Amino acid sequence: MRFLWTFLGSLAALLFTAIILVVAARFGLFALSVQPPAPQAAVAKQVPNCSIPQNQPNLQAVNANTTGGVYHARRITIPQGMQIRLTSTLILVADDHLQVDGIITMNAAAVRRGRLVNIILVCRNCNVVIGAQGQVGSMVTQAPAGPNSNRTALTAIASGGAGTNGGYVKIVAPSGSIDIQGTVEGFGGGDGGNANAIGAFAAAPGGLIRNGGEAVAVGGQAGAGGDVKLCAYEAVNVAGRVRGGLGGQGGNTTATAVNGKDAYARGGPSNEGGDVLIEGLSPTMQVFNTGTIVGGAVLWAGNASSTGGPGFRFGGGDAESIGGPGHQGGTVTFVQCTVARPVGTINSRVGGDGGFATARAGIGASGRVIGWSGGDATATGGNGGTPGATPQIPTPTGIVAGGVSRGGASVGTGGRAMAIGGSGGTTATGWGRGGSSGTGNATGGTGGQSGTPATPVSSPAVGPTGATGGTAVPAPSPGTP
Repeated sequence: MRFLWTFLGSLAALLFTAIILVVAARFGLFALSVQPPAPQAAVAKQVPNCSIPQNQPNLQAVNANTTGGVYHARRITIPQGMQIRLTSTLILVADDHLQVDGIITMNAAAVRRGRLVNIILVCRNCNVVIGAQGQVGSMVTQAPAGPNSNRTALTAIASGGAGTNGGYVKIVAPSGSIDIQGTVEGFGGGDGGNANAIGAFAAAPGGLIRNGGEAVAVGGQAGAGGDVKLCAYEAVNVAGRVRGGLGGQGGNTTATAVNGKDAYARGGPSNEGGDVLIEGLSPTMQVFNTGTIVGGAVLWAGNASSTGGPGFRFGGGDAESIGGPGHQGGTVTFVQCTVARPVGTINSRVGGDGGFATARAGIGASGRVIGWSGGDATATGGNGGTPGATPQIPTPTGIVAGGVSRGGASVGTGGRAMAIGGSGGTTATGWGRGGSSGTGNATGGTGGQSGTPATPVSSPAVGPTGATGGTAVPAPSPGTP
């Protein structure tokens, strides 16, 4: 008799647990069992100043085989046709002559090794000249990207790494001028790492219950674009182009759940574009610009795509996607100097676009008498980034707010969003009740703060389907999409 009572007690406990599970699955009470991590953030970028390197241990002549280091000589010339591709920071300090008519940029090996590369050019008693064919900096070269993350597990959590910030270019003429006829450009920031999470399940004995199936994917933040710093005693003459480095792209993400579990995906943020910083080393320093001086643009933020797990015995999993936010474009700033008229192109650059978001919820499981509810889907597009601050250009007769825009200074566009609720499960008989479909709620991201917000995109809730029990046909296998 005691055994019977024990058995009945255990059976009652199992039934009570089953009822709780059924109610939870039916009414969407399940949620992620883990707290999604925040996107891995890039470190703060280095902001160059006008200091002059004091130690010059390398007295060898710089040449096409140079990959980095510190070089000090009375005269330094990079002739036209010479290409110096760096794997580490390069510092050139000349006493009486410094001219670049060739190319100084990054080597692909620097990207593979994850190194930050800066370029510093100093002429103590002369002008620094970048000739018409000279190129110092980017050539559309980006710093190393953050590591990607791919995970498959009962609770799969994938988090992409942050990209490396782009290196800066600094040119200092403590007793002379800087003459730029060619191109000087900060290096681009590395993209944020992508993340791909795939949920898995483990079947209990008999196959009646499955464990696991969640998926969480978060992209890494991009690296910031490198700055350009120009410091001169007499003048800065720009007849070519000076531009801040490109802000990188945020990491893209996909999260795919199974077993009726939830999926969460969040795109990585982009990062700021590089600035151009011009500073006088005397109160009378002047800037003469007949070329282009602009901040760095920003690439788009990471996209996010999530798919809730189809129901195995109960309801379909929810899906939530959040597009990454765009970042601010670079700008141009002036310290202790005036800009001669007429003023050439001097402008900030465009903010990064917000990432797209796509969410598809899982379908509910089908049964002989009852169909289970589909999951809910929520998608939110990333907000667009703001453009760089409008340059305040100090002329001898006052302040000019911005120069002539040249493809920049607009706001980042908000990311699009799409959400699809999961279908309700059907029944195998002509009576009973089919499952309700899940809701879909999508909101597009807004544009950058100084622009017109993007029109929000919203999907109304999807009404229930299969309310009469569906058609009297054999039900599909449990969990079949």
